[in-house]
Amino acid sequence: MLPEDKLREEVKLLTKAMNAKELEKAIKYLQSIVGQTTEETLTNPMHDDEERTEEDNTAIAQGKGDIKAGRIHSLDEIKRHGDLVVMSMETYERKLAQADLYQKLAEAESQIKNGEPLLDAEYVFEKLRGKYGKE
Repeated sequence: MLPEDKLREEVKLLTKAMNAKELEKAIKYLQSIVGQTTEETLTNPMHDDEERTEEDNTAIAQGKGDIKAGRIHSLDEIKRHGDLVVMSMETYERKLAQADLYQKLAEAESQIKNGEPLLDAEYVFEKLRGKYGKE
């Protein structure tokens, strides 16, 4: 995280580029979050003074339907189940591959420790080249 003086300077630069309406919204937002944790800020969002569109209503209905069907979880449900983790599929797959690699390394170390015969790397690669036809 940046030092406080750098953060204040960044806020100054951002506000200089804002028009009056944007400044007013920024002030209201900052006033609404001062002294609150991130969770409190998300739980008690600022009032949105814009009218809901049909697209908004459709998205809200779809979200409620997804929660009811169990396809997604509400914040309250996530709070009740402390073991629930949310991550991207890319991160999840990388973590699975890493866990698989660690398991295979542990098995290999155990085989070495138990004196089991090892395969010769040159032999293994020769067999793979023969099977997949790559040089």
